Amino acid sequence: MFLTEILPHPYYASESYREGKKVRKRTLANLSKLPDEAVDGLKILLKGGKAIEDIEEAFNIVRSRPHGHVAAVLGTIKKIGLDSIISGENTRQRRLVLSMIAARIIAPKSKLATSRQRCPLRGEAEIGLKVGEVINKYGVAKHFKIQISPDRFSYQRNRESINEEAILDGLYVVRSSVPEETLTALINCQSL
Repeated sequence: MFLTEILPHPYYASESYREGKKVRKRTLANLSKLPDEAVDGLKILLKGGKAIEDIEEAFNIVRSRPHGHVAAVLGTIKKIGLDSIISGENTRQRRLVLSMIAARIIAPKSKLATSRQRCPLRGEAEIGLKVGEVINKYGVAKHFKIQISPDRFSYQRNRESINEEAILDGLYVVRSSVPEETLTALINCQSL
């Protein structure tokens, strides 16, 4: 089945069939009295689409922000010539820098948070690898209790471990081949 449109307006539901070697077309219904929305919906269904009662069912709006403030910031950047100071050519890098500047003006965050906003870490494995990098770099794993979920991680300071470390802070073990009597004499001289 298909729809035939005869301009200016009438629509007909038709089907084609074979009679011997010839292809014939048969009109099944006149759809001229239907509103245009119904005819458009029928066209979508015949193409294999899905019918919905309300357009809002088809979308899930996560967040809606007015775009006027973004346009104002970008307009001001162009007006003062900051875009041409960054680069004379319209390159990808220039657009990235301008978008980061606009993002920091509109919703001030740290530089890292602004860049992370463009490509946030997702998944426990990806977050775990990044957290592991930082922990291993500074060797502070024992000082934090870390919880990782699919879209975020949280941490708490391990107060016990930090206090134990603080007690030992400033205590050094020195190994030397110098005889003990000489070292004792040196320590006594320094304390004067």
